[in-house]
Amino acid sequence: MSSEPGRLLRLVEWGLRLALRLGGVSLRQVSTSVGQICVYDWRGTPGKPTVVLLHGIVANSTSWWPLFFGLRRSAGRIFAMDNLGHGWSDAPAELEPEAMIQAVEEVLRAEIAEPAVVLGNSLGGALALHFAAKNPERVKNLLLVSPAGAPWTEAEITELRALFDLADVRAATAFVDRLYAKPVAYARLIAPEILRRFRDPAIRHLVSRFRTDQAMTPESMAVIPAPSLLLWGRKERLLPNTSLHFFRAHLRGVVEEPLEWGHCPQLDRQGELVARVRRWVEEGR
Repeated sequence: MSSEPGRLLRLVEWGLRLALRLGGVSLRQVSTSVGQICVYDWRGTPGKPTVVLLHGIVANSTSWWPLFFGLRRSAGRIFAMDNLGHGWSDAPAELEPEAMIQAVEEVLRAEIAEPAVVLGNSLGGALALHFAAKNPERVKNLLLVSPAGAPWTEAEITELRALFDLADVRAATAFVDRLYAKPVAYARLIAPEILRRFRDPAIRHLVSRFRTDQAMTPESMAVIPAPSLLLWGRKERLLPNTSLHFFRAHLRGVVEEPLEWGHCPQLDRQGELVARVRRWVEEGR
């Protein structure tokens, strides 16, 4: 019974890939030292900013479809990648956080010549922060949506691992609900596939490798000169609020808390997210 809903989610993602292709987005593989990475590349009017999109855990870049279609008047290029171990990119048997960081760095250094607006959500926010800290000259602006990457206590890491350790479809449904500002009726339809993804050995290894010493520090935040915008929804129900406090103290930029946003506004507040990102890109901060 659970396999049919799982296939449904995969069919939706295949449909979104087709829609992106028909909308002029090129999908191709890029070689890195840690594996083949699937990238999504739309090119528009030269002279406008390049926007890079980095997704969260067990997601893929089809989740960014609202931005691929909604930012075309503001961006000269929109570029995304399925993170290592996710989507249509290679999945090593043991997925290490450092390998994911390495993949992002190699792909962006090879593919993006000019300083870009780098946007990351959740795990993608942590990847964006690590890239910006190591390559500050390549980041024009930084836009973070409910990002990971702040230092967590051992207790907070243990709690997060427990949230990702899904026992059954019911637990997966509850996890899906945490991604939204409000519970959604179709959570149970996509829960079986989410359960399958979190049970994947590569993802299980990744979650087991979360450590306190991988986080950003005040010193690593200080080397990021790019103007930054942090969007942290008031309905955030996945990451601890200590992350928000850390970024308020150490991010060089603006912090906003949209009232009706949850962890992944690209899923349920698409229009509002597109409008805010468009303003940020057009303001050229």
